[in-house]
Amino acid sequence: FNLLNSSVPAKLKTDAYIAYDAQNLYFAVRSHMPDGAKIKSNAQDPYSNDHIEIMIDPNASQMRYFHYIFDVKGNIYDAWRSEGGFVGDAKWAGGAKCAVKTDSKGWTLEARVPISTMDVDTNNQDWAFNFARSSWELPHAEESSITKSGLFHNAGEFVPVKGMQIDILKYAWDIS
Repeated sequence: FNLLNSSVPAKLKTDAYIAYDAQNLYFAVRSHMPDGAKIKSNAQDPYSNDHIEIMIDPNASQMRYFHYIFDVKGNIYDAWRSEGGFVGDAKWAGGAKCAVKTDSKGWTLEARVPISTMDVDTNNQDWAFNFARSSWELPHAEESSITKSGLFHNAGEFVPVKGMQIDILKYAWDIS
């Protein structure tokens, strides 16, 4: 993870993992905190609490992707984004579920995202992802992402994952 708008490594360690099956993508993220640090969790909206953002470009298009925010209280925000992230629609419902556990060393997110809610090219095996983290409690406030420049919504910098063999045809409609 790199600091927001920077190639400088983040001070707060974050571990992120992806797995999948025929129906879902699964994510696990561990947000480490230094001893004595506090986790912000008193706000109503996910943006204002400590949170993880996961951005999924299922076609590695660098233009359109699906954006999820999971906060430390288990609240979920989702939207689809286009124009590389500049245009979005928060009315889209991605159907994600999550579980969160906090402890004295940080917090852990486990999330499930159904593949059927995303616009996936049936012949595609190359996806791109971005994981981003926001921690708001001072003196450890920090924003970071896995992109080389620490950017959140620049789909051209998402990290490619090649060879994801998911049978999308069962979700496709045949219109003839």
